[in-house]
Amino acid sequence: MPVRYPDEFRQRAIELARAGDKPVARLAADLGIAPSCLRRWMKQDDIDRGRRDGLDTDERAELVRLRRELRTAQMENEILRRAAVVFRLYVTLPLPGGLARYFAARLRSWLFLVVPPTGHATGRPE
Repeated sequence: MPVRYPDEFRQRAIELARAGDKPVARLAADLGIAPSCLRRWMKQDDIDRGRRDGLDTDERAELVRLRRELRTAQMENEILRRAAVVFRLYVTLPLPGGLARYFAARLRSWLFLVVPPTGHATGRPE
């Protein structure tokens, strides 16, 4: 995972780069960061200050949050769709007791095959 630098460090690096005393590549090497990282910070700063078109930091964070919510809603919708299939089969299939239990177990395992996109949950309802 990329290193998260403090905002003060980022801002000071951008100020030094804009001062133009040293080339961006040399300044980045002196600060211990990649030149592309410093250029990306400068570009994002331009966007945040309105000098350049693009998504500012707050809009980007909101977009990430909304995409995460959409993934969660889609996963919940898929689970509910599968649950509806299971319950419909419970009602419509006239099976003997042992066979019904067998299919119920298989359907339950099929229902909870969905793994949440975060990867840290079990995929089973609580």
